Amino acid sequence: MTRTTYEVLVCLLWQISSSRRLTARPTSRMTSCQLAVEITPPLSRQDTGAAAALPVGLRFLAKLQAMWNGPKTARVLRYNYKAPYAVQDTTTTLYSAKDNVVIEVTVTVPQACPASHINEAVNQGLNLAASSLIKASATSGYAPT
Repeated sequence: MTRTTYEVLVCLLWQISSSRRLTARPTSRMTSCQLAVEITPPLSRQDTGAAAALPVGLRFLAKLQAMWNGPKTARVLRYNYKAPYAVQDTTTTLYSAKDNVVIEVTVTVPQACPASHINEAVNQGLNLAASSLIKASATSGYAPT
């Protein structure tokens, strides 16, 4: 069974929130990025499918960081995805970033909650975020009315 990028993200959020370490490797559905998670923060960068001359700093990048909140009563996970819009100058053949699409998600997991409640909340919340309505709204830049 292959996993989607979304399924790997849910797995990472749960594993890090319960302070476990894991290693995830790309599957056939994730051929355009390499994902190796051993310690926080994991990093996924597009290494295949990009133009060979495209600098590493101009490739798509995903980060997931986990840390304690101030009083150490909850784990805070921050997911950041950056997709630079790179263009190539036809005279110099150099690439530059004209703009970026940035997606940020923050998840707070209270340590006092039972695991069953955390599972349900994380699954419902992230499934809603992955719904076609939210994706269409993000793509257009407008919320539904």
